[in-house]
Amino acid sequence: RKWEKLFKEQDKDHNGRIAWDEFLSMCRRVLKLKDEEKYLRAIYTSLDVDCVGGVLQDDLQEFAENPTKRMRRRLRRAMEDRRLSIGHFFESLDTEHAGGLEWTDFRKVCKSQLQLVDHESQLLEVFDCMDERKTGVITEDELRKFLEDGEESPAPREES
Repeated sequence: RKWEKLFKEQDKDHNGRIAWDEFLSMCRRVLKLKDEEKYLRAIYTSLDVDCVGGVLQDDLQEFAENPTKRMRRRLRRAMEDRRLSIGHFFESLDTEHAGGLEWTDFRKVCKSQLQLVDHESQLLEVFDCMDERKTGVITEDELRKFLEDGEESPAPREES
């Protein structure tokens, strides 16, 4: 209920979305954030999931309450948009064919190939969540498990 109330208070034009100016005002006035505007803009852009120039209440709430679930959904969507299976996605990340992905490779592909605009700290949180063995390297099985966990439908499988 507190998210619904905050959202309604910030949605000044009552269109069901928080526009950039409303978001910036909320960050400065309500949340008292002092971050540079470019960082707040990056967060806003990552929250505008469907790229229509506004943030929905569910997206804002999910960002605050469960960033890992949100990033799982975003990774799936990026893979679906590019028609990549988990195996092909892993191969595109594992450029050295070492059988594992280090943080730098994961970050690079998320930013360049998948064009995710999320802050590096969110990507690192996702990487750490995938790295179940805490080795600093994620395997294809760890990636698959991460993407298939959760309530949504599983990510696409390899075609035989």
